[in-house]
Amino acid sequence: MTDRLRLITGLCISLIMTVAAFGQMETPNFIEVDIQLDSGYVENAAGERAVIFSDVVAIPDMVWLRLLFDTAELGSAPPGGEPTVLRIISVRDGAAQHLNATHLRQWRNTTACLNGEALIVEIIADPGAEPSRVAASRAMAQPVNPGGQDTICGNIDDRELSIDPRVARLAPRGCTTWMIDDANHCFLTAGHCDGNIDLVWFNMPLSDANGNVQAPPPEDQYAHDPVSVQSNGGQGVGDDWAYFGCFANPETGLTPFQAQGDFFVLSKTPPAVDGQFIRITGHGTVSGSVPREWNQVQKTHAGPYVAFFGTTVRYAADTTGGNSGSPVINEETGEAIGIHTHGGCNNTGANHGTGSNHAGLRNALANPRGVCIPPFDRGDLNCDGEINAFDIEPFLLALFDPENYLKRFPDCDINLADVNADGSINAFDIEPFLEVLSP
Repeated sequence: MTDRLRLITGLCISLIMTVAAFGQMETPNFIEVDIQLDSGYVENAAGERAVIFSDVVAIPDMVWLRLLFDTAELGSAPPGGEPTVLRIISVRDGAAQHLNATHLRQWRNTTACLNGEALIVEIIADPGAEPSRVAASRAMAQPVNPGGQDTICGNIDDRELSIDPRVARLAPRGCTTWMIDDANHCFLTAGHCDGNIDLVWFNMPLSDANGNVQAPPPEDQYAHDPVSVQSNGGQGVGDDWAYFGCFANPETGLTPFQAQGDFFVLSKTPPAVDGQFIRITGHGTVSGSVPREWNQVQKTHAGPYVAFFGTTVRYAADTTGGNSGSPVINEETGEAIGIHTHGGCNNTGANHGTGSNHAGLRNALANPRGVCIPPFDRGDLNCDGEINAFDIEPFLLALFDPENYLKRFPDCDINLADVNADGSINAFDIEPFLEVLSP
């Protein structure tokens, strides 16, 4: 074959794959609804800790609700007192989320998604706490069951329900994500899902009889750290990845790994094809004869490993919309060898993913940001590999004069000053910085 013919053949194969394969995000189906909620400024005039504001937000015929606050000011506690807390309770199942001022900042002034069509909103404060106020004019809600695009490899959807503690759903828009073996056990997903990175849901309950997704309890929902996100946005088959981390859960105080207790080992490169099977585990949609209760609940299927070339892996394991971001698992070793990103079984006989050898992904893993930065690196503000007295001046610059810090240390990551890993660089980082400075 001549070089020119090889080039033309390669271009044709690339074109066929681009046309035949499509990203496998779930079709977004939530809406934003106007609401009226405003506590005004309230404070505790009683002699003990108490609920100082309570109201109900109700939107009929909704599967779940999530509040989007315009204002969320929780007054500082009195000396020796407990923090003021915002409590949101599902009227339907009694699930509750408790958010203090730090949590609200991490959740970007939003709540978890709570099941049902009505939420009770409360402010709880100590006597002597500064005034508080919450106000919201919008809520996010899911009214009906979403659909999805099948890429089943064959005539039957062979996926089965699964309970893999390492795999989660991106919500409220649907993709799949999973924990890996980096220092802080952060997450991988598809790059074309990076606009969907918001909340991470573990331990999904079954959907209802009509396929409407049910939110897990607040204990199983996590807010992502926007600073941690690295992604190429999804550039097509074999070039589609994202890496990010999450804050600890407000209810349990646990990180996702601490709560779930497991993670995937990510291979440095996918193996050569040699008769292996590939397993895809994720939160895809359902259709046909598959029970509607399985819609966007974790399911799994293994099929033949078809090809590995460049940074593309191909396999004949069943997937549907919502599976984008799923781990591509080598059944022989249990390692994750890539990220599932595109369907194609209906047209090319195989689905597609980005291999774990992708240079951009490997570079991101080597240079984590935000909550993905290892604890032993936080506080090294001059980036010399040690935490010592030479870090004091750059830490103070990062804290009080960030523009000057970025000029003085252009090759360093200012997020190393977020020593307590709460998503913000402020006075609360001083004490933990002094602790790592003088362990």
